[in-house]
Amino acid sequence: SSSRQVRWTDEEHEMFVAGLKKYGLEDQLGPGGAELMALHMGNRTALQIKSHMQQYQKTRTERERTKRIKPCAACRRAKVKCQGVGTIGGCSRCKIKGVPCVEDSKGSTAGRKK
Repeated sequence: SSSRQVRWTDEEHEMFVAGLKKYGLEDQLGPGGAELMALHMGNRTALQIKSHMQQYQKTRTERERTKRIKPCAACRRAKVKCQGVGTIGGCSRCKIKGVPCVEDSKGSTAGRKK
């Protein structure tokens, strides 16, 4: 058998993600999951599904790791780690201090000359 690599189209990838959500397989395929997804896709084998799932999980994990959490103004002034503005009820430091958890209006100072 010839193992020729065929790129996934955007439509195929969207169908793949929709199938993962439909069958509750977002985190792992599990036993029979690749075969179920192959039936859902119609034009991809279980092996191709497994391979695409590995790549999908790898890039999803990399994206999640690179998301930066913006600290609130109070945490930024205190130079402490913050859970980020927008968490329900504000970050834990603001809750404890009883101050409003608001976004820092100054933005990043990285790279600025003093």
